[in-house]
Amino acid sequence: MSELKAEKNNAECIYRTLRPDYPSEIASFIQAHCNVDDDWQVADIGSGAGFSTKMLSQGLKRRVYAIEPDDRLRKFAEEHENSNPFFQSVKGTAEHTNLPGNCVSLVCAFQSFHWFDKEMTRKEFRRILRTPKQVLVAFSERTMDAGGFYAAHESILSGFPEYRMAMHHNPTLNEFREFLTNNEVVSSSFFATTNVDWECLENRFASAYYTPKRGTQEYARSIDALRQAFETHACNSMVEIRYEIPVYLGIMN
Repeated sequence: MSELKAEKNNAECIYRTLRPDYPSEIASFIQAHCNVDDDWQVADIGSGAGFSTKMLSQGLKRRVYAIEPDDRLRKFAEEHENSNPFFQSVKGTAEHTNLPGNCVSLVCAFQSFHWFDKEMTRKEFRRILRTPKQVLVAFSERTMDAGGFYAAHESILSGFPEYRMAMHHNPTLNEFREFLTNNEVVSSSFFATTNVDWECLENRFASAYYTPKRGTQEYARSIDALRQAFETHACNSMVEIRYEIPVYLGIMN
């Protein structure tokens, strides 16, 4: 039992350090640019472990469908949002949401837009969205930190070919406009931080598919370099990782 508990705690540690909580200002941005009425419902596509759904549901106080194909991530979100009356978990994808037609007023994609088959997704969004067919795309990018941990961390990761291949292409404003077939898009940027201790940083590093396997010499060299970077830049036994979150909001034609 203790081993299962340790494994669960380790998984939670990894998930909660992959990305910080999304700032509530994003919900305020939506309210400022959309007519959020009592009939509003939202689809959060590729909701993962539920961080974006939590922010949307708490900020908007409206039902949010968390659409996620991965069973482990979806169950993780269900466990942590089981007392949230605005949270509803759905197994689905951007191309096949498994939602009824004309049921939501906004579709959101946080850190998932790059996975979509754009033609099939456009058709599905048009099916499930009410008029006006509003879509929001957001993604996070690590930003250079004053203390220098970002640069040291990135230098270690960039030495792995798999990491360089894994760095997906975040959508540009023009690509989002092309997806909507509409040039009228409003945008903004928000910032978030997460503080990570050594245990979670090491678990995060070891769990990534693009890092060397435990027990290899390359892993040992890499983890020593990561430990040195952590000890050099840690404050109160934590390092801060800062993210910029660009947000695009528009209406599909």
